Amino acid sequence: MRKLNAWMLKQFFTAMLWCEEKKEEMKGKMKAEDGAMYSDTIIKIIMGIVIGGLILGALYWAFKDTLIPLIVEKLKEMFNPPTRP
Repeated sequence: MRKLNAWMLKQFFTAMLWCEEKKEEMKGKMKAEDGAMYSDTIIKIIMGIVIGGLILGALYWAFKDTLIPLIVEKLKEMFNPPTRP
């Protein structure tokens, strides 16, 4: 049990030191006024939007004849229940 406690304590302090290092690293990046962090972020966001759009378009094109009509039919059944006579 003592070995387990010692191991857990060591892991905790290792994680704490790692977090502290990352915090100091981020402080340095936040103080930098060269704008590199902003342009990198903008490029990543645009890439994510473009790639997401391409994937969505490819999935729609691949399933437009099989899956989409089935989903539409099920949704119509779900939201338009048959009327009682």
